[in-house]
Amino acid sequence: MVQPLMPASEEPTEASPLFKPQDAVTSSEEQHQQQQPVVEDPGWNQDAIRALVSTTVFLILFTLADLLKYVAVVRLLELGVCREYQRRHDPSLVDDNGYVPEKLCKLAEIQQRLAHLRGYYSALDSVVGLVLTVPYGLVVGRLGERLLIAINVVGYLLSCAWFLVVCSFWDTFSTWTAVLSPLFRAIGGGSPFLFSLVYSIAAKHIPSPKRSSAFFMFLAAQTITSTIATLIAAAFLDHGFLFLPLLLNFPIGLLCIASLAFVRGTISSGSAASSRQDVQNDDNDDEHVNNTSRSIRHSARILGEVLQNPAVLVLLATVPVAKAVNPIGELTWQYIPKKFGISFAETSRVLSIPSLECVLLLLFVLPNIKSVAQSRYHATSIKVDLYFVQYGFLIQAVGCVIMAFAPTLTVFVLGILVFALGCSTRPALQSVLAELASSREHVAVLFTVIAVADLIGSAAGTILLNWAFSIALDWEMRMYLGSPFAIVGGCFIAAFVASVYIGGSALHHHSRRGA
Repeated sequence: MVQPLMPASEEPTEASPLFKPQDAVTSSEEQHQQQQPVVEDPGWNQDAIRALVSTTVFLILFTLADLLKYVAVVRLLELGVCREYQRRHDPSLVDDNGYVPEKLCKLAEIQQRLAHLRGYYSALDSVVGLVLTVPYGLVVGRLGERLLIAINVVGYLLSCAWFLVVCSFWDTFSTWTAVLSPLFRAIGGGSPFLFSLVYSIAAKHIPSPKRSSAFFMFLAAQTITSTIATLIAAAFLDHGFLFLPLLLNFPIGLLCIASLAFVRGTISSGSAASSRQDVQNDDNDDEHVNNTSRSIRHSARILGEVLQNPAVLVLLATVPVAKAVNPIGELTWQYIPKKFGISFAETSRVLSIPSLECVLLLLFVLPNIKSVAQSRYHATSIKVDLYFVQYGFLIQAVGCVIMAFAPTLTVFVLGILVFALGCSTRPALQSVLAELASSREHVAVLFTVIAVADLIGSAAGTILLNWAFSIALDWEMRMYLGSPFAIVGGCFIAAFVASVYIGGSALHHHSRRGA
């Protein structure tokens, strides 16, 4: 891969804004006139390795905290709904501490209420991020990425604190008020914006031929961490420590903030000049208004440039489908105990089974396949990644169909294993989109748009799947419980068709730009 050789003073960093003021950049025509001879990509260097290590450490810590939280949230919500139900029908089943045995919480009415609350919880979390991702993106240049990530983690910890308060004082607060905890994620913009910052840092510093492998490594690290966190949470639930996973979020969250010290945070000359100008005009409100106005206009122009490419538009439309992996994973936490009659602790162990498969694929199989395709068959990096995207969607569709019609837990686990074979879809899709960006500035904006698409996928997927599951519970027929998986399987097939349809155009656009 060849890239324009730009002056060192203009090199973007993590502190570079996702949206930069208009007067800080040149026009497309001026950029074209200033292009220098291209050189071969330098490959791994100290800056790329440092970015890789820093972002991986942060993702590991945050994933550990987030999964511990999610396991506790599902179980505590079920306990709260079950407690309120039993207090109305048989108060003797509720002890003095408000605890009800888990086996008494599998009634259809309780599970239906739980599905609704889970849907509201996830949808509210997505809506908060959807509203605030772009506004927070506009202030990255002024506040810096590290500060915004730290603020985001603080908002996350406050949401954990509210959930703990509601569940601890269950005789004061109704269970549904716990669902309001995502409102605290307004402080920092929510998880998708957090990940857009982290992935943008990595995308700007890791060479493009290595980018998808780095994203595979991110997902593998998160998968390993998720497995460990799942087993830890299962042990806590087995011993009745329902609140401990949430309590552990606070020291782990502080470690997340501390790990930001390892993230490269130097300010580019353009940002420094902008900061000096702000200091000089500190008392001039009109100048600040003009700067903000220019920033917004420039953001709109860059967004228009990013969306001019039809291939980018179509692939962005598949991002919400790729994000449906999360709502599917969330649904299985309620689906497996309901259909197959096992506890949450046993469910967590079942869901850890595909993790080893994903790790092997992401760390060893897929990188080697890509290396062979590039060296032996002279395939370009973007072409290999595009194949990963296309066939990943198809494999995930097959896995969803198996899960939808699985009559036994064994067959369902087989469906999960097939579904996990498509784990490369999302990181490969991000890599393809980054390759199609015409500049590093466009990469930063593109990852903000990806964050918005992620939020749409999370909100729509959660609402759709929980709505379908709730209807299936109403029908009280076990054969229809898998209908949510069949619905999302159809979405994966549509994404496969779209990615195949636009694949040729994406490769043509990339090769023409490289020429």
